[in-house]
Parts: sequence; C-alpha cells; structure tokens
Amino acid sequence: MNWRAATACVAYGAQYLFQTRLLRRRIPFIGGFVLTEQCNLGCEHCTVANSGIPDMTWDEVCRGLESLRRKGIRLLALTGGEPMLWRDGKRRLEDVLAHARHLGFQVISLYTNGTLPLKTSADTVFVSMDGLKKTSERLRGNDYDKVLSNIRDSRHPNLIVNCTINRRNAGELEEFTAFATGIPQIKAVSFFFHTPYYGMDDLFLTMEEKRPIIDRILALKRRFPICNSAAALRDVRNNSWQRPTDICVVYARNREFQCCRSIGNREACDNCGYMGYPEILSLLKLRPSSILEALAYLPQGNNPEAQPERPAETG
Repeated sequence: MNWRAATACVAYGAQYLFQTRLLRRRIPFIGGFVLTEQCNLGCEHCTVANSGIPDMTWDEVCRGLESLRRKGIRLLALTGGEPMLWRDGKRRLEDVLAHARHLGFQVISLYTNGTLPLKTSADTVFVSMDGLKKTSERLRGNDYDKVLSNIRDSRHPNLIVNCTINRRNAGELEEFTAFATGIPQIKAVSFFFHTPYYGMDDLFLTMEEKRPIIDRILALKRRFPICNSAAALRDVRNNSWQRPTDICVVYARNREFQCCRSIGNREACDNCGYMGYPEILSLLKLRPSSILEALAYLPQGNNPEAQPERPAETG
C-alpha cells in the first residue's frame, strides 16, 4: 500500500470532519483544477476540443493552486481538456504535481483520456473509457486500441477506469465491466452518467431510465470491483442528493466556480451525472458502505513515477 497517500486520505477526512462538524467551519472538501482546455479527442458529448482557449501560464497555475490551498483544500483533482497536454515552456504536468505537493496538497488525482503514456506521480489516475471498442470509438474517436495499450503498459498502482453511462453504451454495461476489470492493470471501474451540459441530446437518460441501470450496477458490485458505493448509488437512484454543493471548488480560466463550471445551468444541475459528489456527500455522512469503498480504493502500492516534493519558482 502507498502508506503516504493512504494515511493522508484518512487523516484529511478526520480533520475535515472535525473542522466542519465540530468547529462549524465551511471548507470545501476537494478542489478541481482545469489545467488546460486542449484535448486531442473530439468526443461527441464534449465541446472542449479546438476551443482555442489558451492554456494557463505557469504563474497562473501557481496562483490558482495557492488560491485553492488558502481555502483549506488538500485534495486535488487535475482535469482538462487533457491535462497531460499542458505546457508552458519547459514546464509539464509533473512540475504542476510537484508544486502542488510542495504547497501541501496531500492526495492528487488525475483525469485523463488515456491516449498518452500513463506515466505520472499522481496518486490515482482515472482513465476515461465509455464502453467496448465499437461504442467507444463512435463516442470518442478511433483511439481505443491506443488507450488499452497505454493501460497495459502502465506501472501505475492505482489506475481506475471511468465510464460515463449514456443511451449508447448502457446496454453493454455488464460486458464492459467484465472486460475492463479483467485487465490486470485496472484496479476498478467508476461510473458516471452523462450530464446534459449543452442541453438535452440523444445521449441523455431520464431519471426513470437511470434507476434500473443503477440496480444493474448494484448487482455488478457483487462480482466486480466498482468504486461507486451502494449508499451513493441509492442516493442517485432516489434523486435525494444535494446539488449544487459547496464541497468542491473548481478553478478554471483563472476563476473559481462553486461545485462546477456549469453552476447556474439548472438543466445540467437537475440532471447531473457526476457521481463523485454524491459519493463524497455520502462519505461525509459516515455511511458504512461509502467508508468501506473509500478505504478499499485508497491509493495502493509504491508508484514508480513518484517524484520528491520540490519547490518551484513562480516568477
């Protein structure tokens, strides 16, 4: 087990509950950091690719990380676009990770499309795969074999496949879960639902359609490693979880957003499929299944890509 990351997770959770439950302080639990809007894919459900929005500079990245740190946030999720594409001169993703650790961020997750080699010192890597090959390539482009190759070549001890369920791939849920978790390098699968950020589309599933899918995920949990806890899945099925929420601050384009960048988009919020938030909310309520899942999927093993913490100049 990666004792540094695992101990940090447990200690941070206990400290957060002490600060928010006993001292009644309002502190976000996690920070999302959109490192770049660039992406090398053109997924059907996304409009990020080729948006023309420039990357943050190194100085802007440092200011953004410091802004999240000052809020008391110590869990960080690096996203995009494709965060592995970020550049500023000689600076690369690993410089961002090293500086974030120097600032005091204790556990860092990376969300990637998997088209680039999965060599990173991030504690957990979430790789997007939205179904079996034919379905995924229809949704995401013709890079499925490259993603699989990068996963199989990876030495990272905490790789998790992130699958966003929509109308196209819902029918192959069981087959995909068996396939993905059968890859030795994959620790588990995590499920989201498609969110209509840009309005209702033909990928969208109604709440009535999601409920039997959630029942299928609950059944799959008896056979396969799936990160989503039973408690959080039931909250989603009952449509009983709070949103928007103040447990997360997202930093993007040199701005802070509470909950997500679509804050104020009522249609997206009402139909939010981001399963990370109900999971965190359930965990903070100290529900047993959420605690057990969190403990089961703490960062494991010694990451061969881990780098020593080092300060970075911001000038």
